[in-house]
Amino acid sequence: MRKLFLYSLNTVLYWISGVFPKNKNIWIFGAWFGGKYSDNSRYLFEYINKNHSEIRAVWVTDSLDVINELNAKNYEVYKRYSVQSILIGLRAKYSIFVQANIADCMAFLNNKNTFNIQLWHGMPLKKIGFDDSISIEKYRKSNLKELIFPFLRIKYSLIISSSMEDKVNFSTAFMGQYKSISITGYPRNDALFNIKKTDNFIITYLPTFRDSAHNSVDLFSPYNFDIELWEQKFLDLNVTLNIKMHPVNKPKSILLSTFKDCKRIRFIDEMDAVEILSNTDILITDYSSVYFDYLLL
Repeated sequence: MRKLFLYSLNTVLYWISGVFPKNKNIWIFGAWFGGKYSDNSRYLFEYINKNHSEIRAVWVTDSLDVINELNAKNYEVYKRYSVQSILIGLRAKYSIFVQANIADCMAFLNNKNTFNIQLWHGMPLKKIGFDDSISIEKYRKSNLKELIFPFLRIKYSLIISSSMEDKVNFSTAFMGQYKSISITGYPRNDALFNIKKTDNFIITYLPTFRDSAHNSVDLFSPYNFDIELWEQKFLDLNVTLNIKMHPVNKPKSILLSTFKDCKRIRFIDEMDAVEILSNTDILITDYSSVYFDYLLL
């Protein structure tokens, strides 16, 4: 019922927003299913707040923790689909996100009069978007839905990338939008150099996306990871191992219970990847493009 309500609401707002007067100085930001304050959106949002007082930068989220955090920093933030966020969204000229409006901001912003900026959240080390056969099949099935719910039809006004190689890959991954892609680098990578390194020696394990969104993953127990052995090794060496799952995965609860008494091995979720990388001495990852971010350090 909630999904049907949101789809109906977004359909109405889509048509209204398409003719509503826009203010070029109102920018809407969001990230990671409305649940996190992180990634490229966060660092562009903070840059705009610091350097462009003429722009009204507004963050939208479903997370009460994010709302409290941004209120404490005197940033403007609202719950997604609240009256305030909808009224601001109708007038906003720009929408900025790392996945899509429907995931990060508000779906009705996919209208012809809102300038939609795709910051993305990594470099295409593996196949993404329409280069992935699964995505192509989903797209075929969604054609009818787009006729009924036009806000599902996605066309980005601007996509940013980090190199010509990225631009070429993005042009096919995002349905041939080559002319809409600019090589700018990522806002989050500028921030890598603004965070002071601590004195602690830290190893960070950042595995990439596994299986499906919002599922629980155990990357330790099936592989005979000896917790007691490694905990003692890290104590002897004065090393901390930080483990952060991909934003759409989470560790299984039994795994968290197994690690809860460890002093040198810990799961972290509250920190942004940039904050983690800036304080990391050794990075362990697999086929995540966070590898490229870390090389900058």
